Amino acid sequence: TRASGDYDEKSDFDFLVFSKDKAFPKKAVLEIGQAVNLRVLTLSEWRGLDRAFKQSVQKNHVVLYGSGLVV
Repeated sequence: TRASGDYDEKSDFDFLVFSKDKAFPKKAVLEIGQAVNLRVLTLSEWRGLDRAFKQSVQKNHVVLYGSGLVV
């Protein structure tokens, strides 16, 4: 909801991280100081997800680091 602009003070942050080995320093995200929903995926896991979820992410995503999404 934050990426789409439809949020309020109770909204959490949703992070989707792509990693070759699913290793990610979760502590870095937890230091934001607000509620965080973190999901770490490999590219093969991303490709296997349901189409509606991927379309929603593609429509509303904000890249914080790295390149764009792989369809």
